[in-house]
Amino acid sequence: MLTWPCDHPGCTSRTMLKQGECMSCGKHLCGDHFSDTEHQCLGYDSDEGDIAQWEIDQADVSTSTIADVPFGNVQYRAYVTTKAEGFAAPPLLYECINHFIGGNIMTNEEEFLTECYKKHGRPDLADCVENGRIYQRLSLIGQWNSAFRKIGFREIFEPDLPADFDPPVDEVDWRVYMMERYKDHRGLQELMKKIDWSIGRAKEEAEKWHQEQEEKERRNEAEKEEQYRVQGIDEGDGGQTEEVENNAASDDTITSGDVAGEDSMEKELEKVNIEESRKEATKVEDKGNGVKEDADEEEKEKAEGYSGAT
Repeated sequence: MLTWPCDHPGCTSRTMLKQGECMSCGKHLCGDHFSDTEHQCLGYDSDEGDIAQWEIDQADVSTSTIADVPFGNVQYRAYVTTKAEGFAAPPLLYECINHFIGGNIMTNEEEFLTECYKKHGRPDLADCVENGRIYQRLSLIGQWNSAFRKIGFREIFEPDLPADFDPPVDEVDWRVYMMERYKDHRGLQELMKKIDWSIGRAKEEAEKWHQEQEEKERRNEAEKEEQYRVQGIDEGDGGQTEEVENNAASDDTITSGDVAGEDSMEKELEKVNIEESRKEATKVEDKGNGVKEDADEEEKEKAEGYSGAT
């Protein structure tokens, strides 16, 4: 566990970084001196023996920092900020792989939060969530962390960026670009001198990094080709395999066509047989109707003859 020496004069004890730190003066004090009445500083309440400084930090969602319990005393940490930042989504809802690689689209959790606000009649708070990414990126401004791709920071500030500001994507090139852009800045000159850096060194580092990336790509391609060769699916075999597969597919198509043709012929024959049967039945019916008509005519003639005789 990370510990720090007690800052009280003459004390050789060590204290944990979070639990023994005075929020006002920043001193790290052990348990014996943390509530010492001799420790007087802005915001320290000697009567209560606790920190009397209050902040409002809505973005801090970790229970260990919302309420620390150093030596039995509870500290509530917070800071006052704007409504737009205060109601932006906390890290719990947006920290994901997409955020690290430079993406700024809303997460499902953020969208769910906006829907909740709208459902309860607070579209203004939903708007804070929808436009809160700028504050989340701002919280990391000034912290160089290779886990976060810098393009994510640039994208969110694009409406307000200088027209000639167009840094490259890769961080090694980004560093060279920024050093050259602000090479006349006194603060940058002093910092580079202090840490023994130069534009020349930055360019060398960038060139070395690109060479390493190209070498990695070549190795990956070689490994893939070796895997294909071992599996017997390199370009030559792949072509033969493809030809065999195509021939097999053609045979399947022909066979399917033959089967389909036979089925079609059977259906046509069935239709012809049905049609012939229907015609035959019609003939028989017509013949029967004719016989009936002849009999009716004969009966009619007999009746007329009988009437004449009478």
